[in-house]
Amino acid sequence: MKKLLSVLALVFAFMMFAVACAAPAQNEEPAAQPAAEQASDAPAAGADSGADSAPAPAPEPKTGSLTIGISINGVGNIHNRHMFEGLKEVCEGRGHKVVAVNANGDATQQVTDVENLIQAGCDVIVIQCADSFSMKNVVADAASKGIYVISQDAGWIEGCSAMIQLNYFSIQTDINMMLGAEIGYQGKIITTGHQDNFALRAAGYVHDAMITEWGFEEVAHVQTTYPGTVEVTYKGLDSALTANPDVDAIFTSQDLEAIGAIQALKEHGLYPQVKCVGIDGEVEVLRDIKAGGSVLCTVISDLDGANEAVCDTAEKLMAGESVQKYISVPYDIVTIDNVDEFLVKAEEEAAKYAEAVMQDSRFKLLDLNTVPTTQYDTDLETELTYYHDFHSYANSTETIWPYGNPTDMAGWGRDYPERDQNQNVMHSYFRASDGLMNSFEEDDLRKERYIVHRTTKNYPTTGVSGSMPQTYGKMKVNTSTFKPVSALVTFGRSLRLSEAYLNYAEAKAMMFLNGGDDNARTQALSALNTLRQKRFSAEGYVAKDISDAEELVNFVREERRRELCFEDHRWYDLRRWGMKEIKHIWYESENSYLTYTLNENDLLYTVPIPKNSLDRNGRLQQNELGGKRAGVLTTITNEDL
Repeated sequence: MKKLLSVLALVFAFMMFAVACAAPAQNEEPAAQPAAEQASDAPAAGADSGADSAPAPAPEPKTGSLTIGISINGVGNIHNRHMFEGLKEVCEGRGHKVVAVNANGDATQQVTDVENLIQAGCDVIVIQCADSFSMKNVVADAASKGIYVISQDAGWIEGCSAMIQLNYFSIQTDINMMLGAEIGYQGKIITTGHQDNFALRAAGYVHDAMITEWGFEEVAHVQTTYPGTVEVTYKGLDSALTANPDVDAIFTSQDLEAIGAIQALKEHGLYPQVKCVGIDGEVEVLRDIKAGGSVLCTVISDLDGANEAVCDTAEKLMAGESVQKYISVPYDIVTIDNVDEFLVKAEEEAAKYAEAVMQDSRFKLLDLNTVPTTQYDTDLETELTYYHDFHSYANSTETIWPYGNPTDMAGWGRDYPERDQNQNVMHSYFRASDGLMNSFEEDDLRKERYIVHRTTKNYPTTGVSGSMPQTYGKMKVNTSTFKPVSALVTFGRSLRLSEAYLNYAEAKAMMFLNGGDDNARTQALSALNTLRQKRFSAEGYVAKDISDAEELVNFVREERRRELCFEDHRWYDLRRWGMKEIKHIWYESENSYLTYTLNENDLLYTVPIPKNSLDRNGRLQQNELGGKRAGVLTTITNEDL
């Protein structure tokens, strides 16, 4: 694909790359010995300074099955996940044994991971997304033991045998020159980034060079980190934009920072006029580009080709053949002009994994027509309402992985009833929303089988007495107390096959929306109808046939709401669909209620950073999560009932 490169960008990029990167260019050299012989002055990790530092001889040439170790710093973005999982798939597909470890963003842990890979007897170790400075000694240790090391997207690590790398200097030059042109190469800018790895350092060098060359006024710098990049960027920019509301652009370094910037710009009323840029091709960023939002462009690299090159290099090294010391990974700049192509590719990836689950013979959709609604109680000699356990292998052919205690998952909804003056239960504090209940069609079996209807004396605002839809379901329930039952091998949640059908349908519907592929529309409807046929009575089922792309996407989203209700999906679905306005009602009594509103793109959509992340990274600060909301009081009159 044609790259959006200018002559100036190329010259600038390669000059910077030559200065900052001491690695050899794309030349071929024989690999008759490990890289330790080229860096013999680097002591092995943990070595005695007085010990013999002579390099180990090259291992005997080896072909056929190899043991390849893969160490990655973290998989918190789409680029890293694709690189890590993709390389495992390529290597295993060629018959190699793979030992893969993820340091979850901890540079010290990654050093330990590589030490463990050395002890595991790997023939070749691939280091991905590392802090190249911290890896120097452990790479030297590997080389001293006759183990080849390949750097992938981690910069040049002294002692490695080859580097397969995106040219981040070139990329950052390209996208930041586009951003600079957008504001006429002048004005106030905010920069974001950190120094913890090669890719982000490159961004900082380019930002500094452009500020020096064109005289941008850098009014603030937001120091980011990993993990928690989006939240840290948002919080830093929230403060920076408060002080500098007249900023012209934000020079972000990658997509997770761009996502944080989007949130902050919306909060300050500067969206979409203030622009930023990204790298990695996160779907949320691609959608922002398509919508004409604040992200001007992002970058997607040829990770499939890069992973093939890594495996090729490992095989050549072990066979004693010559390898290229530096292999540049091709990339595409994604703008509003070509974003649809990449959105379709992203949805294809999602559909591929969902389809693999759908085709797994171990699981099949459960026909709700086979699930009764009543069960005879021999002790009471009467029929009682029966609530099926959908989260166990024994009771559901859809269960892929059960987890969670029913009490933990439903206790908040079951244990807080409203009582009258005699302490008789009147109604639950929490109940299923009218919006959800009204979304079910008349013959949809899920309305009765998925949702517990608790006996109650009063049901405010509807005039209905006798039952109330609860905020839990799909689990074993005691029908005398209407409380979920905790027992051996009972669970409150599970990964279910129906989610794979909905993931597949959503991916295909988005492909139809973004690319106009009518075959994708047909595939989305096929998955939806296959699922829905198991959710309706035989006489009530009618196959859906939707021709409008937006209508199809919206229908899939509503189907997710119905099928996955009370399984902890809804909040995250709403976040990724644009953080729409939500209204919740709190019943103070049978005669009044309070309405609480979560506004579109509300600060309260921000998720707290987990405590274990805060404990492991002292530079992280907890997100500002928004203030307490006041509800709007409504009094219920007889006319309302």
